[in-house]
Amino acid sequence: MLKHHPMDRGYTDYQQLIQQLALRYGAVGRIIYCHDVPLPVLYHHALGVVTVNSTVGISALLHDLPVKVTGRAFYDIRHLTSQCSLDQFWKAPEPVHSELFNRLHSLIFRESQINGSFFNELPLTCQNTRLFYEQKFASVSAAEIVNVAELVQVVANEELAVA
Repeated sequence: MLKHHPMDRGYTDYQQLIQQLALRYGAVGRIIYCHDVPLPVLYHHALGVVTVNSTVGISALLHDLPVKVTGRAFYDIRHLTSQCSLDQFWKAPEPVHSELFNRLHSLIFRESQINGSFFNELPLTCQNTRLFYEQKFASVSAAEIVNVAELVQVVANEELAVA
């Protein structure tokens, strides 16, 4: 299953390229190309997710699906994403370590996210967002911001009891 990126919708049709590549690599009839299917619907039919560095990887981990990152992503962490080769991932993806994901997920939300929605009007606007951030982080030093990145690394480097 290849899902078209929603921000690229309407700009490029990859159907012909996908068909050419499927023919070249012997995958004709085994690739489905879609646009507007919600990811959780696809996850119910997937054994794993391959991504370059997308938040789709985090979404898949949230749904307890094994993930193989082929690029660079901050969540590409041993025991969280599959560190094996892509060939090996297709055969036997490494499972998600749920406890580690829950800890990373909590860290992400606690340190870098603001509750909001694309579908509801929010109190933050272009006019007041800067003020919001200045107030929220007025007492935060550059060193503390670096410490958030270090926390992600600590989570990544912690040795967990993995069977």
